[in-house]
Amino acid sequence: MAMTPRQVEVFRAIMRAGSVTDGARQLHLSQPAASKQLRLLEESLGFPLFERSKNRIVPTYEAEALAEQIEAVYSGLDELDRFAAALRHNNHGGISVATLPMLTHRWMPALLGAFATEYPNVSMSIPVRSTSWIVKAVAAGRVEMGVGLQNSAEPTLQLTRLMRLPVACVMVPDHPLAALRRIEPRELRGHDCITLTNLGANPLGLPPDLRGDTIGGRRRLESFSSVFACEFARAGIGLAIVDGLSAMYSTGDGLVARPLNVANTFDIALMTPRRRHRSRLAQILHARFVEAGAATEATVTGFFAALDPASA
Repeated sequence: MAMTPRQVEVFRAIMRAGSVTDGARQLHLSQPAASKQLRLLEESLGFPLFERSKNRIVPTYEAEALAEQIEAVYSGLDELDRFAAALRHNNHGGISVATLPMLTHRWMPALLGAFATEYPNVSMSIPVRSTSWIVKAVAAGRVEMGVGLQNSAEPTLQLTRLMRLPVACVMVPDHPLAALRRIEPRELRGHDCITLTNLGANPLGLPPDLRGDTIGGRRRLESFSSVFACEFARAGIGLAIVDGLSAMYSTGDGLVARPLNVANTFDIALMTPRRRHRSRLAQILHARFVEAGAATEATVTGFFAALDPASA
């Protein structure tokens, strides 16, 4: 006959208390009831657990060995309880979020930094890649979610709109185009321009003669990072054509931003697998992304409306 959980519980209490009476008291049992459970346990095991001498019991070698194993089991159960509590309070596990470089300057670190502070036991991985890489990684399950350009098509992904950002130009204050409230594409001719390489097919909306290695006869420099592009502009190397969020962040320290009058926009979306269950942590983070995206779009829109009231 196998030992029962109640017998194990009584034996453990007796071993920890040092006597049957004290062990029974810990479990709110009578001394005879505890003695009965101990006797049944010894019968099921086929060997004695204690040597009885007058009013004392002395654990046998087998009792000490059994108690050690029982404590290991209870320790595992305690760890399981802590693990379940961590899951209940969303304070365990890890989450991976792939993102575009343009969001890594302040926006993504601020959002994920606050999340990491709120959930200190949650590990995070944040690969920074192009939208095409992000789409493939989310679809393959290599990352839990991704933030990229919405103009990508992947039937296995659910795309949630986060924000729409204008195309903008960033330059030093004494740049010839800085005197304008809004820049027309044709006005880029004759100026060195720094553009981004991670955006796919012509998301800037430039006319055909302003694409390619030159823009209106002047050179075009390319960068994977909007921060790098803006720093190029700060060095006076050219005019950076970036998203409105990066442009807004870069101003006030030797740079100015102006809206570029093109129909295209940077439509940023949160990408998640369509048929895969999300963890509770991922659901919470998903909601934070949506909330932050709406607030950021309003802020950026207000920033450029102040620069060019006619565009508001």
